[in-house]
Amino acid sequence: MNVPAITNNKMFKPLSAKRLLRVGTAVGALVLLVLLIYRVYNIYQLSVQQIYDESYVPYKIAQGPVADTSTFTTIELYFAEGKFDDVVKLSKGLLSVTDRERLLIGIAYLQKGEYLPAISWLKRLADVENTPYQQVAEYYLTLTHLQNEDHDRTIELMQHIAGDSRHPYQNKFTPKMIREVQLLKWK
Repeated sequence: MNVPAITNNKMFKPLSAKRLLRVGTAVGALVLLVLLIYRVYNIYQLSVQQIYDESYVPYKIAQGPVADTSTFTTIELYFAEGKFDDVVKLSKGLLSVTDRERLLIGIAYLQKGEYLPAISWLKRLADVENTPYQQVAEYYLTLTHLQNEDHDRTIELMQHIAGDSRHPYQNKFTPKMIREVQLLKWK
């Protein structure tokens, strides 16, 4: 029996350098196209709520396993119980509030989805440098701007917080998250 050599078989012709380059380029282009489609899909799926959920940390007014609520003001009690509607109602009749109450009122508005009043309450506190609540107010102000879809202000505040090594919320806003908000601007 006569077996033809593989090199003589026209089916198994060795690839020329040109043809190998063309096939390699086509495979590379296909891989790039798949990666591009995957990235575009991820951008399309990106949402404000997703970024908010990733970075949100609930504010705990009562610290420790058994909090002493006997010294709480009415606003602080309502907030601790999660009664954000009551916090907002009570805040409308107050003539003066403490910095802590101002923070709680701002967060209560954020929780209710009323972003403009939340921004108003939190901004007043975030702009004051000699209060222990300034950095916490900055963090919740950033989240409020995010929910309000003010992406430019959100990015500015995220970069400020992420760049401050002494900020307690520095690790909540990663470079990836800031890029995602930048992408949302164009969505």
